[in-house]
Amino acid sequence: MTVPLPPALDDDRNRAILSYLEGLSAHSDVAMPLCAAVRELDGAETYCPDTDAYAYVVAYANGRIFAFAEGMHGLTLRLPPQSRTAAIDAGATISDVADDWHFFPLFGAKGFEQGICDWIDLAYSHALRG
Repeated sequence: MTVPLPPALDDDRNRAILSYLEGLSAHSDVAMPLCAAVRELDGAETYCPDTDAYAYVVAYANGRIFAFAEGMHGLTLRLPPQSRTAAIDAGATISDVADDWHFFPLFGAKGFEQGICDWIDLAYSHALRG
């Protein structure tokens, strides 16, 4: 089912992310943990442009995308600059999107299956601050 872009996401701050994600898909194994974590965050929402085609999923709050699921391996989160070193030390990598976006693998030796909710909370708080 194709879903129109919510008005809250139609903002210049989100254009580069939405452009990057256009046409990409997300495996349910990476989309479901994001959606589950976002349900616990007051005022945060998710958006998927085409659920039938398993399209990417973004999480947003305060009109700003703070996380997304695409592909089959993990989540990408926008973190505050002061968290960069801790994220990299924990096993995240800098995303191709921009320096403030970090990829967190969910599976494997450096997987974040257990701790991803804490990182999502941090990205959410950062989005609320603008």
